[in-house]
Amino acid sequence: MSKNTNLSFLTDYITADITNGRIGINNASPTVAFDVTGVAKFSSSVSATSYNATTQNIFAVDGSEKMRITSAGLVGIGATTSTELRSQLTVLGAGQNTSALTDAGATTGTIQINSSTGAFNSGGALTFGSLLDNGTYVPIAALKLLIQNGTGNGSGDLAFSTRASVSATALTERIRIVSGGQVGIGKSPRITGGITLDVAGGIQTTNDSGNVSYINFGQNSDPSLSYTYMQGDGRSSGFLRFHTNDTERMRITSAGFVGIGTSGPNYVTTIADSTWSNGSTVSYLFNIRKAYGVGVVFGCYVGEYSQDSTGFTINQKVFNQAPATTQTFTINNSGNYSFWGSNVSDKRLKRNINYIEDSQLDKIMLLKPATFNKIVDNEINTNIHTGFIAQDILESNIPNLIMGSEETSYGLDYDGILALAVKAIQELKAEIDTLKNK
Repeated sequence: MSKNTNLSFLTDYITADITNGRIGINNASPTVAFDVTGVAKFSSSVSATSYNATTQNIFAVDGSEKMRITSAGLVGIGATTSTELRSQLTVLGAGQNTSALTDAGATTGTIQINSSTGAFNSGGALTFGSLLDNGTYVPIAALKLLIQNGTGNGSGDLAFSTRASVSATALTERIRIVSGGQVGIGKSPRITGGITLDVAGGIQTTNDSGNVSYINFGQNSDPSLSYTYMQGDGRSSGFLRFHTNDTERMRITSAGFVGIGTSGPNYVTTIADSTWSNGSTVSYLFNIRKAYGVGVVFGCYVGEYSQDSTGFTINQKVFNQAPATTQTFTINNSGNYSFWGSNVSDKRLKRNINYIEDSQLDKIMLLKPATFNKIVDNEINTNIHTGFIAQDILESNIPNLIMGSEETSYGLDYDGILALAVKAIQELKAEIDTLKNK
């Protein structure tokens, strides 16, 4: 084609700015080399030279740049400088200053992936993959929306998935955040009962700078502070300890010993007050309460005890009463013990009372008083004791005196034996009185 400098027949559509080397289509004053007013269609690739002389494709709307593709293949939407363009796709915009995005808020600085259907569990997905040895780029992990309700503004869950194995043909969901905020790891979370995190399997915490890791329980008024927490040492010689008010209250050692009020238990269960020492008083280590009937409460405190070189003494403390000063139970270093007071025998605490009227002499005559040595810690104690043998009474078929079983060990109700003996004495006294009166 020969060059034709006479463009008068197109002057209504094309303007040639020979001086500046610009052509305008439907534009009488072109500002760039090729300036089109209206819609343009290109059937081949289009390249442009940017203002800094670097080869780029720049896409503008109303004279304002909206997107560019650099010679390195970097795509910027709203990003124009080398500082802003740092990845293959960069989206730059002001965005919303909150995680609670609103429908009417700014959409700049935002990417949205949509599904064209509103079916249950449909929704946009973001997948992650890599070149595999078979030359494919199938996804290895994904982040996906799962629509649960497509009415109104809609609601749905967010799922995180990974490929379980090289032979798996589909991804497996690992974490789900439901619309109510509950999180499930390895399962769909329970959405009732105040559960926020629902885990299928175990949870492990590890401290990179030491052997002790934590589980803290925060407070609503100041989430940065926690006075209640658990600490665990995961080594074979480790421990588990519990704190309240930023103070250790209980510890379980690697040997399985439990300490309450002490950090160094040497027995299966050790309970101690912080003031404990030889000769000191420790207050209210146990508090056991039990209600019987209506409005009647009985308390049992293993209350105050003192320890010295002779043994220890327990002083009573009864529920709703001031601490007593009278000793109730003492064990000395020889193993001898003493009780003060009496066993409770209140009629109000008993049911089905039947006074013994028939003769008990025959039963008393079946008893076989004996002396014996007790076996203590698999050794025969040298002290001689006087009493009865449970198996003898069991063979005599005297009811209600035997406690325990063959599988454990037998014990005797000595109060019951005393009651039978008293009744037998009463019978003998009656017979003696009858003989005297003859």
